[in-house]
Order: sequence, then C-alpha cells, then structure tokens
Amino acid sequence: MIKRFLKNDLIKGSFILLILFNLFNLLNFIFHFISARLLGPADYGILATLMAMIYIINIPSEAIQTVISRFTTTAYVKKDFGALKLLVTKSLGKFLILGVIGLFIFFIFSGLLSDFFKIEKGLILMLGLVFALTLLTPIPKGLFQGMKKFGYLGSTFFLEGLLKVGLTTFLILIGWKVYGAMAAITMALLLTFLLNLILPPTTKVFKAKKSKLQIKGIYSYSIPVLIAITSITVFYTIDMLLAKRFFGAEVAGLYGAIAMVSKIVFFVSVPISRALFPLASENTDKKKSNGSLTKVSLFLVGLLSLFVLLIYIAFPELVIKILYGSQYLEFSKYLIYPTIAMVILSLTNILIFANLSKKNNKPIFMLPIFVILQIILISLFHQTIMQFIWMLIIGNAITFIYFLISLFRHED
Repeated sequence: MIKRFLKNDLIKGSFILLILFNLFNLLNFIFHFISARLLGPADYGILATLMAMIYIINIPSEAIQTVISRFTTTAYVKKDFGALKLLVTKSLGKFLILGVIGLFIFFIFSGLLSDFFKIEKGLILMLGLVFALTLLTPIPKGLFQGMKKFGYLGSTFFLEGLLKVGLTTFLILIGWKVYGAMAAITMALLLTFLLNLILPPTTKVFKAKKSKLQIKGIYSYSIPVLIAITSITVFYTIDMLLAKRFFGAEVAGLYGAIAMVSKIVFFVSVPISRALFPLASENTDKKKSNGSLTKVSLFLVGLLSLFVLLIYIAFPELVIKILYGSQYLEFSKYLIYPTIAMVILSLTNILIFANLSKKNNKPIFMLPIFVILQIILISLFHQTIMQFIWMLIIGNAITFIYFLISLFRHED
C-alpha cells in the first residue's frame, strides 16, 4: 500500500513541488523577514502594501499560467508539439504588447495611486515594470506545469526566490531601502524568464513545426480561470491593503508581520494544487473521475495546515521573534487567528482548482460575490484588529462551505 501511495502521480508531483516550491516560499518569507528587520515597521508597512499590490497585479500571471497549463496538457497528451509551439509563441507576442500597454497605464495613474496609498510615485512606477514582466513569466512556467515537468517548474521558482533575497539584501544595505526591494523583484523576474526560454522543454517546443490549436477554447476557458485566480488573490491580500487603509503605516507594518507568517499555511499548500491541476485535467480529458485526486489533495493540505497551526498555537511569540524580531512581538498574540483564515482558504483553493480541471464553472462564477461579501464585512467591522481578523475568518468560512456543498452535489 505504501509503495502504491508513493507511485501515485499526485503524490510524486506534489512531493517535487512541495520541496522546490516551498524553498521558493521560504525564500519569499526570508525576503520579508530581512526587509522588515532592515527597514523597520514604517518602511516595511510601505513594502508590505506594495507586495499586496504585486499579488493583485500578479492575478493575470496566475491566470495565464493556469490556462497555458490546461491547454498544454491537452496537446501534450497527444504529443502535438506543433500546437504547443503555436500556443507559446502567440502568447509571448500578445502579452509582450499588453505588457507595454500596461506599463503606460501605470504611468498615467501613478499619481492617483501614490496619493491614495501615500506611497512615493517612483515606487508605483516600478510596479508597472513588475506588471509587464508578470505577463510574460507564466508562459514557460505554464508549459512546464502542463507537461508535468515539475522539476523544471519548481527549480525556476526557487532560482527566482534566491535572486530576490540576495539582491534585496544587497540593495537595501547600500541604502536603496524600499526601492532596493522593488528593483530586486524586477531583476529576479527578468533573469528567470530569460533562463526559462532556453531550458530543454521550451527549446524542444520551439524546434517543432507549428500546427493548429483551438484558440477559441482558450479564450472561453480564460474567463472562469481569471475569475478564480482574481478571487483567490483578493482573499489572501485584501487584509494587508485594508489594514494600511484603516490603521495607518505603523499598525499596518505590525499586522503585516503576522499576516505574512499566517500566509505560510496557504503558500505551503500551493504546490499540491499545482500538481493536482494537470493530473485532474488529464483525467477529465480521458473521461476519468477526479474524486480520489481531490480527496488526497484535501488530506495533504489538511495535514500540512494542522502541523503549522500547532506550531503557531504553541509558540506564537517565538515564531514572530525569530522571523521578524522583538519590535513585532506586540501582535504575536493575534497570530493564530489569521492563520485559521488561511487554513480555510487553502482547503477552498483545492476545491476551486478541482472545479477548474473539470470545467465545472458554475461555482467559480459565484466567487466574486464572496469576495465582495468579505470586503463589505471588513469595511463595516474593523474597530479593532481582532474584529478585523474575525471578518477574514467568517468570509473564508462561508466560501469554503459553499464550495464543499457544490462539490458533493456535483459528485452526486
């Protein structure tokens, strides 16, 4: 039984991504820990807000990767490398143009964003550069994911994180402060994107002769994917943006520390959903059931979440002190609560990707309603940090219950 368990494609794919992607996650958190210590609460509050914006502008990136992955799986099962070449080259061309347009739009609205969030205009303009790159970087990543080349996919994320940490540390230490962190993110994205274009899976696709690909199917499938990715991203970033809006830079910096630590639970579970998606998509194409894959994924996420949760319950002050330093200890007593919200979101994320793989779009189209509900709850009830966090938990719990009920109904 153990041997059969280890031979399971989901287990193997999840294990590879779990190691490499969570090394990437670890490096992301090291990026935050180093930045928080070197910048202090006020400047880190600005960086935390910028990072929340990056998560939001990264929505198209996640959607692009998911769509590329889904259609790569369909073509790869048929060994149609010509269709893959057409998919990749057309995507690179179109999103390069969109990236330039997006950069111009950021330039136009940089003043408004700067005034609203009380962040320097130069930093907002750097967000435009990040946005342009995030439209291109997911194309080779989606190719790797759809081809189930999890080693390449995980390695490219790991290298990106390594570059970001190294460059951030250096640039902040030489006095660039928040600008240094933003420059590091930009350079890490650019360098890993260029590397991905010359790795074996990509070059193999580039060498193939182009063949026909059903582009219409890609565009129609992009709509539920974009809705899903947008909603997930808003769910795990909205707290940091609204904390800056409602509580100011100092409190937002303190809250940003526990919020980032709580999100470890969510990001640790992401490799499982990334491994689940191409495998479940392949099952759908072959008219097979995804029930066992979904159950195994929920079990793995639950197990990982419980492990992290128990550590936070037992040692909240120690965790914050080690990761962020004593100046953030004031908020360590709240750590367990946003973590509970992230556990619920992690389980919901699996259910969302299970629905996407089956092209079961009805529950996906309900997601914006739950996002709006959570924003309304937080906007109405934020007199204290604890009340603010409880609204996160309630919003995530309602969404999870809906998707769980939808899953049972669909299976029936």
